[in-house]
Amino acid sequence: MDHDSNSEVSPSVDSYEVFVDDNFHYMDEDERYSAGVFQTYSEALRHAKGIVEKSLRDLHETGKGADDLMASYVSFGQDPWIRPTPHGTERFSARAYAPQRAHEIVAGSAPGESTDQPLG
Repeated sequence: MDHDSNSEVSPSVDSYEVFVDDNFHYMDEDERYSAGVFQTYSEALRHAKGIVEKSLRDLHETGKGADDLMASYVSFGQDPWIRPTPHGTERFSARAYAPQRAHEIVAGSAPGESTDQPLG
């Protein structure tokens, strides 16, 4: 999903909001919700990664491979994004982050090994 409103900003921003799109309702902005507002980009990033982590773990089925998990994720998973992105920082992409975590989950990363748990 394209997040045009997720533009780069100068470092003077005092909050970062994590939004979540539902891959099952792709391109349906009515299904979008705010998952929180954070004082730092790193807090928002940690929360967004935690949302991906939880979504992948919820979709994971024992015996299924990482490709199967990713197929489920792109069809049914949560797609968080952060607004704004600080100037000079690469925009967070849940779709780019999820494959790495899918492989780790399938390989047997124990719950709690990831530091990317949602805040709150």
